[in-house]
Amino acid sequence: MEIASGPVTEIVKCAAVPASRQICYLLHYKRNVHDLRDKVNDLAKVQHDVQHKVDLALSNGQVIHQIVDGWLLKVETLRNEASRLDAEVEEIASCFKGSVSARYRLGREAKKKIEPVIELLKEGANLMNNPSVSDPAPLPDMPIGPFEVLPSRHSTKKQIIEKLSHDEVGLVGVYGMGGVGKTTLMKEVWTNVLEMKLFDEVVMITVSQKRIIKGIQTEIAEKLGMKLEEESLTTRAARLRQRIKQVKNILIILDDIWEYLALADIGIAHGEDRGGCKVVFTTRSLEVCSSMGTRDNIEVQVLSEPDSLELFRRSVGDIVKCNSLQEISKEIVGQCKGLPLAIVALAKALRDKDQGLWDVALQRLKKSIVDGDSPVMSSVRLSYDYLQSKETKLCFLLCSLYPEDYEISMNELQMYAMGEEVLGEVDTLKEARGQLLRVVDKLLSSCLLLKGNSDSSKVMMHDVVRDVSISMGSEESNGFIVKAGMGLQEWPKMKKMGNCLRMSLMNNALRDIPDQLDCPQLLTLSLAGNRRLLKIPDGFFNGMKSLATLDLSYTRISLLPQTLSNFPNLVSLNLERCHYLVDISLIGSLRNLEILNLYDCNIKCLPEEFILLTKLKLLNLSGNRNLKTIAPNAISSFSRLEELYMINTFKDWEIKGRGDGNNASLAELASLTRLSTLHLLVNDDSLVYKDPPFHWKNITKFKISVRGVWFWEKYSSKNCLHVSIHDYKAVAEWVRVLWGRTDELRLIECKSLVNVVPLLHLGFSDLKILELNRCQEMEYVIHVEELCTEAIFAGLESLELKDLSDLRAICNGPLQKGSLERLESLEVGDCLELVNVLPRELLVKVRHLESIHVRGCSKVEELFNSEGLEEEEGHASTTSMFPRLRRIKLYYLSSLTAIWKGFIPLGSLQNLKEVLISNCKSLRYPFSLVMAQTLQQLELLYLSNCNEMVKILGSEEEEEISQTATLPIFSNLRSIEIENCKILKYIFSMRIVRGLMQLERLKVSHCPQIMNLWGSEEEEKIVQTSATICVPQPPIFSNLILLQIVECDSLKCLFSMRVARGLLQLKNLIVTYCSQMKELIEECQEEEDTTAVLPRLQTLHLWNLPNLTSFYQHSSILLSLVSLEELNIRSCKKLKRLPLGPHSAPKLTKFVTEVDWFEELEWEDQSIKARLQSLRTDDLEDFVRESVASEIKCKSLENVAPLLHLEFSDLKTLKLDWCPEMEYVIHVEELCTEAMLAGLESLELKDLSDLRAICNGPLQKGSLERLESREVGNCRELVNVLPRELLVKVRHLESIHVHWCSKVEELFNSEGLEEEEGHASTTSMFPRLRRIELYYLSSLTAIWKGFIPLGSLQNLKEVLISNCKSLRYPFSLVMAQTLQQLELLYLNNCNEMVKILGSEEEEEISQTATWPT
Repeated sequence: MEIASGPVTEIVKCAAVPASRQICYLLHYKRNVHDLRDKVNDLAKVQHDVQHKVDLALSNGQVIHQIVDGWLLKVETLRNEASRLDAEVEEIASCFKGSVSARYRLGREAKKKIEPVIELLKEGANLMNNPSVSDPAPLPDMPIGPFEVLPSRHSTKKQIIEKLSHDEVGLVGVYGMGGVGKTTLMKEVWTNVLEMKLFDEVVMITVSQKRIIKGIQTEIAEKLGMKLEEESLTTRAARLRQRIKQVKNILIILDDIWEYLALADIGIAHGEDRGGCKVVFTTRSLEVCSSMGTRDNIEVQVLSEPDSLELFRRSVGDIVKCNSLQEISKEIVGQCKGLPLAIVALAKALRDKDQGLWDVALQRLKKSIVDGDSPVMSSVRLSYDYLQSKETKLCFLLCSLYPEDYEISMNELQMYAMGEEVLGEVDTLKEARGQLLRVVDKLLSSCLLLKGNSDSSKVMMHDVVRDVSISMGSEESNGFIVKAGMGLQEWPKMKKMGNCLRMSLMNNALRDIPDQLDCPQLLTLSLAGNRRLLKIPDGFFNGMKSLATLDLSYTRISLLPQTLSNFPNLVSLNLERCHYLVDISLIGSLRNLEILNLYDCNIKCLPEEFILLTKLKLLNLSGNRNLKTIAPNAISSFSRLEELYMINTFKDWEIKGRGDGNNASLAELASLTRLSTLHLLVNDDSLVYKDPPFHWKNITKFKISVRGVWFWEKYSSKNCLHVSIHDYKAVAEWVRVLWGRTDELRLIECKSLVNVVPLLHLGFSDLKILELNRCQEMEYVIHVEELCTEAIFAGLESLELKDLSDLRAICNGPLQKGSLERLESLEVGDCLELVNVLPRELLVKVRHLESIHVRGCSKVEELFNSEGLEEEEGHASTTSMFPRLRRIKLYYLSSLTAIWKGFIPLGSLQNLKEVLISNCKSLRYPFSLVMAQTLQQLELLYLSNCNEMVKILGSEEEEEISQTATLPIFSNLRSIEIENCKILKYIFSMRIVRGLMQLERLKVSHCPQIMNLWGSEEEEKIVQTSATICVPQPPIFSNLILLQIVECDSLKCLFSMRVARGLLQLKNLIVTYCSQMKELIEECQEEEDTTAVLPRLQTLHLWNLPNLTSFYQHSSILLSLVSLEELNIRSCKKLKRLPLGPHSAPKLTKFVTEVDWFEELEWEDQSIKARLQSLRTDDLEDFVRESVASEIKCKSLENVAPLLHLEFSDLKTLKLDWCPEMEYVIHVEELCTEAMLAGLESLELKDLSDLRAICNGPLQKGSLERLESREVGNCRELVNVLPRELLVKVRHLESIHVHWCSKVEELFNSEGLEEEEGHASTTSMFPRLRRIELYYLSSLTAIWKGFIPLGSLQNLKEVLISNCKSLRYPFSLVMAQTLQQLELLYLNNCNEMVKILGSEEEEEISQTATWPT
């Protein structure tokens, strides 16, 4: 019976499905599993490619898109499931012993999983085709305050904030003389407006003199967490404008403007189109305010006498309390004329000085002011004179070499200081750095330097102080010439070159420099940041034989001039990010060189000439990912080397007994007896068990990876060790030496490691970050039975557990006091046997935990389980848990049923701000009522793909309690986003909803069972009648700004009129694809006054609501909508009347809808129709008019010719996405005689299912001739990517990328073109093309078919081809002859490829060919 019952039962269960399919599951189970395995193997290859892009992005410190993280997680889960099915197939030895049922199940499960794999393959292809998988990480907020506000400043600050709080004010000018404190005041304003919640985001940048638009755009973008890669200023401005508009309220502070600045050119929306964006700028001139068109200008005046004295007293210290100094301090302050910068600089200079120096200072001040110096210049010069050492003074002047507002790192400053021996007699870099820090600290305490805005470890100069420093530096005795950051395009005229000691032309736009510069005394020269500089003339350096420091970083030079080799005194050479450098062998002749920075120079070889650099103390080779060869004995020759940086670069070190002797060996490190800092990657993991001769005990700073794994910049710990250990007893001595000093430890694929206790003898005392990855035999991180009595991981701050397939728990019992008690971050991923994330023993220990992220752990049922803990001795119910926890992320936990199970002590989770839950399919009730009452600080709730979720708050058993509960719930919640929760019927009960006073964003999408956004009106009536005292109810959602509802098919209306009246702040209302929606507002009485409904609504979008008949039941009632600016209604065919009267929506400027529907509307007043007719537009038309970068999605568009009347003159980027009716981008029969898309630079065609070609005939001259980039994806009917008519037109094309176009047989086809009139065979094609990418083109048989004119493809650098299964010969011999510049060739998954070069027919020719390849 057992044999038959299994499959029969299963088939009966699926009786509605054809029986033949069920039988196939049983008979073809092996085939199904094998088919699944093949697809999963394809998926694994795509996963590898995507992961590579992710790793590269992470190494650049970027933030990975959530959709990419999600895709990788889904792939890993599916691969694990497929592996399980494979294993089960192997276990089935026969069709008996109950295995028939198993075979049926396997066959069915495998078949069902193939479709999700195919979907993931498509998604993966799209991810590969996207230019980026990440965004730049947003820069940290500027460290601000606390500020002690003086009374005379308080009124000015209050005035600025009051202006900003007015809706009608969008631009405010703040002016005052230099040094009066405008920048400090704006930092105070920044702090205050955020505390007052006037703005969601504040961005502050310094503009300064000569600042170019592109630089301003870049800095604003970086602070908003985005990256602008486009060259076109208009395109960059359009992208920046779009990003700024995404923030509902944003303040942009532009500090230190010197002349009119066109905000629109930058991308800052202003005027009527500004939305929620406001701008404050500071300037020294009221005329600049006038030129900017501001009506609201506020002057920052000098300090009053009492405030000046108070500021002086605060800065100079208690010494001023001495009676003898009281009077003189008043006189000194009086000479400063109320300027804060002068007051503070003088106070710091006189601090702890005796009265005699105070008297001298006063006399000098009076004299300098009589001589015409400003108070600020006098005070800064006096502070400079009071510096005690020449070294400190020179270091101060060296800081003026950098551009205005430049943040100077200690490494940069050290390079300049060591070149000039500023730091005195120091023997080592460590001593030099210590001396530099002491000097800088004196300058900071004197207020001559400031801490950096974005990085407090850097320093910068106030622009007024810098002006004084440059003035002092230009005096003949100092010999400074500084023209940094002035936008120079030509070499400037300069006097007294013979006496010049230091010259800076940093951060200009120089293209050419003189053939020779006669500066015999020059010690320091900086041309850094001249990104247009391509070449340095051979004789340029002839006249500067004394040169000690040379900075050429961030230039585009490809060769170093030969004359550079004749510099015996050169100490510091900086070539950072000179990407075009070809040959660096000349550097080997600089025998006195001590500091050499070659970071990210794209070099491929470290030549043998470097053997001569015996005095080198610092060598930075990090970031050179193409560095494959280091000359043997080069490293060992650097006998004085103290710091060696080789991260994300060369990793093929030869280890004793391995290698061919043609590359650098680790044994060479033995010669580096002075080395104290080592950053190193090694590919060979056997190094863990070998001891190359080296003085490891001298190493104090290190980052070492013995798997060749790139370091991720997010790991910023001081000392990092990444290793794989299989035999912990046999680890080499060097590992033992460094282990105890390690801050960050990553253990990868430690196959035999069952827990970390056996590693304790190596020491964990300084460990801050621990990652355990793919240690497949680990069951517990800590096995308590093997522990001694001491605490373990007492200082650990971050613990990451990834892909530990056997892990049961972090620990298997109570830990010693102090263990893990400093833990701040816990991340767990793909631990398939893990049940308890945090065992009970740890719940009260990890009180510093701030973030917890768990994903892909299929057996985890709850995040926290405290059941029975209150009954145990020592665990009082008053002991709060997780008091600092701020963020919980739970993704892909298929067994999760609760976040917290058991009692929750008072004060627990009191600082939790964010909860994000996705793909937890067993979770029915995320929060119990008890837990919800603890979440008083929760601000963000995100729930996605929780298909079993019935309610968000409380189970059925708790329903009764909720009616009587008195504590507020979710009272600080600001954002709710819910998507793909299939059986959720409403979000919160009305009792909870009334407490959501802070809610600003509510987004609900793809929830088909939601019938009410919140509890029913019946529930509301019950609550009201059960109340013993009737009091007026406050408005509901009074702070809601955005409400977005998408694809909620059971929702028939949004809210009642009572709720609508409470939406006092709602600005954006978007309702789309809700098939049952009949009205927006229900229970609206005919006599009801609606003038105050939705008073701030600015945007209303109603799309694809096929059953919407009215805004509310009584269509005769009109809405005022006094703030409405945009009304967008599409595909709402049953809506026949709009609730607008002659005086409704006075600010409406944009009405988007279809023409046919608009004409069928019913009107009480024809004047309303006439007004709306004048505002009506098509969203496509409007977008193209406004943008230089347009993305078009239009179901009915067959080609772009119908849009010609909109004019495409400024269009640079055009993306056509999901236009299913489009057969040709350009239909020539519908064109006039003018050129089409003449200025277009980038064209993207995606998901155009009917597309046949770009055009169906010859185009007018000039059409598409500026095209630089072409991308085509998922165009299934496309045969010719570029028609013959375009082959000789698109001569500017630099990049072409084609993917998932199954009918494309060749990329270029020029057959017969040479015979046509006007197409001479000498006309080259694609002379600028640099990159070709071809992915998933199943019919591709050739890249080029037909004749190839001479000079074609002459600049092609990279060819990448993947998953083109019909491609047998990528390159013909003729084509290969043209590819003289090809540098990169990538071929992957081309299963039919026979040869890379030439077919069989060409074999004979190749034997006699003499051309180079």
